[in-house]
Formats: sequence, C-alpha cells, structure tokens
Amino acid sequence: MMDRISGLPDEILVSILSLLPLKEAQATSILSRRWQYVWAYCTTLNFDDEKNLVRLRLSDREALELEMYLHVNWVDSLLKQHRTLNIERFRVYFKLDSRSCIDKWIQFAMRKGVHMLELDFSEYIGFKCLKVLDLKTVDVDQEVLEYFLSYSRGLERLSVSDSSTLVNLKVTGHSIALKYLVIKRCKNIKTIEICDSNLVSFAYDGPVRNLVLSNLPLLVEVSLFGWLAPDFLEIAFLQLSCCLSQLEILKLSYAWSKMDPVIPSLPDLKRLELVIDEDENFALLHLASFIKESPCMHTLVLRICILNSVFFMCTS
Repeated sequence: MMDRISGLPDEILVSILSLLPLKEAQATSILSRRWQYVWAYCTTLNFDDEKNLVRLRLSDREALELEMYLHVNWVDSLLKQHRTLNIERFRVYFKLDSRSCIDKWIQFAMRKGVHMLELDFSEYIGFKCLKVLDLKTVDVDQEVLEYFLSYSRGLERLSVSDSSTLVNLKVTGHSIALKYLVIKRCKNIKTIEICDSNLVSFAYDGPVRNLVLSNLPLLVEVSLFGWLAPDFLEIAFLQLSCCLSQLEILKLSYAWSKMDPVIPSLPDLKRLELVIDEDENFALLHLASFIKESPCMHTLVLRICILNSVFFMCTS
C-alpha cells in the first residue's frame, strides 16, 4: 500500500525535495520505486559542501584529495541522472583542483538554460587559461564577475548580455588583463565604473546610466547604443571625457537632439559609426560638426533606421 505522501503529485514531491540539501534529496531514491527519480526533477542544484570544506582545511593532503575525488564523482553521477530540461539555479561551493570537471559542469548548466550560476571554489582555483567569457541570458552579479576577473588572469574579453541581476559593475586595476568589455541589455544596471585598467574596447547597449571612466590610457574604441535621452551627446561626451582625445573608433546610436550639442575635439578619430532615425532633420548639422572636429577620420558609417529596417550608407 502506498503511503499518503507518496501518493501526492510529482510536482508537490519535487517541491518538497527542493527544500532539502541535495544529498538528502537524492537519498530518498532508496525509499521505493515511486521515489527513485523524483529528486532528479529538482530545478535547483546546490552542490554546497561548506561544512566539509572547513573540516578538510585542517586535514592532511591525502584526505583532502580523496574527498575531492569522491565529491567530483558524486556530482558527475548526479548530473548524469538529472532529468529536467531546464534548471533555475546551479551552485558549486567546494575546494577543487580539476579544471576539466568544472568546465564540464558549466557546460551542463548552460545546456539546461540555467537562470542563476554560482561558482565558489574558495580561492583555490581560477580559470588560468580562460581568455574569452561570453555570458548570454545568465543572471550574474558584480561578485561573480569580480571572481572571474580576479582568478582568470588571462581573461581578455568579457561580454554580459540580458542579465537581470547585474546592478553595479566595477573594473579596476592594471593587474587585470581585460581588454574588451561588452555590456548589453542588462536592464537593472545602475553604475558602470572602469578605472585604472588596460581596457582597449568598451561597448554598452542600454539606457543612460552612471558611467564612470578614468585613467584608461589604452581605450581607443567605444560603442554606446540604446540611449534615447534628448541630451545624449552631452552626457556621452561628459562621461567619455577622459578618453576623447585618444579615441580611434566611436560608434553611437541615439535619437538626434534638436539641441545644438558642442562636439568636442576628436583628434585621433579614424572611424565614426552613427545609427539615426530617418525622420530627423538635424543629422547633417551634427555630421558636419563631427567631421570638423575629426581631422583624421577616414571612414564614416551611417545606419539609417527606416520602418524597423536599417539602411546602410558608407563613405570613405
């Protein structure tokens, strides 16, 4: 005879098991055939072994290596049995020194369309060989990105798109190898601060935000898209004031302002790309000012939006 709890719908049983630590949830598989794979439909996978981690820090090396080996095998086994198409949260907190397994776990999380990815390897491991990190529709915060920047000493390209949990971003320090940074459609972001770094290229797609740039001697390419404020140019040039004299490539997308903005001197600008609306009458005035202030410009790319399409006009 089936007990009352076992007779509940799968959705309720999965919700109950989701409240338990993962090892305890998996242990319910021995209760009966009814329970064998219920845990495998949990959408939160939290591999948190913090208590064990504290104990192992005081243990000898052999015990530590054995525990790491067993932990990796357990995680691998659990992921092979997992049955849902999507997962909400994937979290790993443990001391590890096997980069191959970490890569494999991250690939698993991405295939499952993870909404929240949390990695904590307790300062013992970094992605030393990682050069490019492209996060699309992955909810990350400043702490996660700072981890990658701190422990991935070779990371040169970072792109974050459609993250709803990224509120503040700070990139600072010449020790960081980052050269290319792209932030797109992160709707809740409030502040981006980039200081004292070797950044070469920066692209931002989104509404006007508090953008703080300072001491960026190598920054030569900037792209700003999605700004609809009528005083866009004034704000943009103010926030880019530290690097205007060295910019070689500038890409802007915005609604033309009926104000007559002061275009600053752009002595090193070689390429200018602008996206404008077809019904604006002030484009030529702005273009004339840009050309006047950019004596080294040899390429102008104009993208004119026409009824949700884009017409490209390039002149050299």
